[in-house]
Amino acid sequence: MSMIHLWEPTSGSWTVDPISLAGHTASVEDLQWSPAETNVFASCSVDGTVALSFKANVNRFSSMKAG
Repeated sequence: MSMIHLWEPTSGSWTVDPISLAGHTASVEDLQWSPAETNVFASCSVDGTVALSFKANVNRFSSMKAG
């Protein structure tokens, strides 16, 4: 299972969120944050799925097979 780890740069170092997000079964190839909802992002994977995830609630996500 592939995991998504969220991080953000802070004063010359990286702060990594201790919570990892699961939802894909193969390599995650891209991730895009929502321009309207700051806690929502979409990710796509080699497994052919697109997942919508909510940073505020890591257990809440939706996944669908693309193509």
